[in-house]
Amino acid sequence: MAFPLNIQQFSGSLDTECQAINEYLQTKSILWLFPIVMLLFGIPFLLFLFHYAIITEVIPASFSLGYFYLNIDQPSFSSLFFSNYVHNVFDSGHITNNMQGHLVVFFLLVFLYLIYLPAKGYDCPEENFYLTAVIFLALVPFAVSGVSILFGRFLGIGWAQGFSGINWAFTGYLVYVIVRYSIEAGGRNAAGKEHRTLDNAGGAAARNGAFPLFFFTIAFILLVCVFAILLDFGRAQINVFGHLIGFAMGILVPSLVDSSRLVRRSNVQGQMVVLGVLLLVIGVPAVGWIIL
Repeated sequence: MAFPLNIQQFSGSLDTECQAINEYLQTKSILWLFPIVMLLFGIPFLLFLFHYAIITEVIPASFSLGYFYLNIDQPSFSSLFFSNYVHNVFDSGHITNNMQGHLVVFFLLVFLYLIYLPAKGYDCPEENFYLTAVIFLALVPFAVSGVSILFGRFLGIGWAQGFSGINWAFTGYLVYVIVRYSIEAGGRNAAGKEHRTLDNAGGAAARNGAFPLFFFTIAFILLVCVFAILLDFGRAQINVFGHLIGFAMGILVPSLVDSSRLVRRSNVQGQMVVLGVLLLVIGVPAVGWIIL
């Protein structure tokens, strides 16, 4: 009986993929790598440096507790942001695990969105990627902290800190990229054409009978991520709802950023609507604890 996998064919396909990636990278300058390296390695370096300054009390403990760590019962404005960038000083594994997670998820995201997909001819605007990353790092922390306060009070959690909420945002972004471009890839294969719009791709996949399987795949990925978050439910000082809102932001924010690009630049009203929805998506969980 012949082995079902044609090794030679697989090897040839892999060589083709590698050649396409190599040709694409040849078009990039060293400056193209700079923001990638800064986000991939600069964030862990700065957070470890920040953490060292806190544990050695270069930054006084009273200052850190008052302005950096999120006190669920008495939060300060600065702690709504900085609590996402500080870690438990009594558990070295807290920051180490978060930084390992960041390196893995961000590397996969960069490889898929900035290298592999563009090399295969997909439209992956770099400005959308970096804008989304900036929103994750600058605005999403407020949403994560807001939800942490709201549910932390119900769960009896006294303090909240850590980069995990932002890590889950980048994880959600990775899932979004996989789903979005899988739809487009399905449309290309079903139509036998090189370029198809997102809507047409979904329609082609549905006509091809692949939609139920594709829907199952999406649901499976989402459920695995949510289940992974809920595994921490009940563990001391871990607010899983902060992780959940981070994951949700990772899907919602890039979809809105991509939507803003689809709205014509001359359509100021459309751009304002997308911006308004984006601010609501982040703002409501960020301030909801004040109202509720």
